[in-house]
Amino acid sequence: MGKNFKPISTAALAALTEIPHAAVRGVEAGRRELNDQDRFLIRTRIGAYWDLQLHQWFAIWQEKKGAVLFSRQTYERYSQLISSFSMAAPNIERIAKALKLLLGNLQPKDVAMVLLTVHQSILNFAEEKIADPDLIKRLKELSPDLKTMIIKQPGRDKALADLEESETETSSNSVNH
Repeated sequence: MGKNFKPISTAALAALTEIPHAAVRGVEAGRRELNDQDRFLIRTRIGAYWDLQLHQWFAIWQEKKGAVLFSRQTYERYSQLISSFSMAAPNIERIAKALKLLLGNLQPKDVAMVLLTVHQSILNFAEEKIADPDLIKRLKELSPDLKTMIIKQPGRDKALADLEESETETSSNSVNH
């Protein structure tokens, strides 16, 4: 990805991928291998994947159509693609379908865990990227409704009573402050 056939620095790669600098140095020195999280960060941050058989980096959008070697030009093209908000709408629909498929095949307890985990991940991402405070506030307000999740759970009456009690305490505490 460097200029004039020079690779980018370790620090630059660490910054682009958000993989710790020491971890990148370890991979480059052969002391450690890329783990699944590293591969995910490389895929999402710079748009590349490592082909184990060919021992080369390729552009992720060409995985199924035919291999395109990863280069500075492919990175720049990828950067332009992901910086566009026009890709959000069709992907939101695909993600919604994937979630519906997954949630339809899980037990109620697991559905609750998935929804809470996804919501928390979105909130964490917004906070890490220092999103607008109003956006973060709105995201917090959109937390999954625990009452609807508890309805299908064993012991729901006790859980609902506990939840209502905690909500009452929270609202009375906020009124008192």
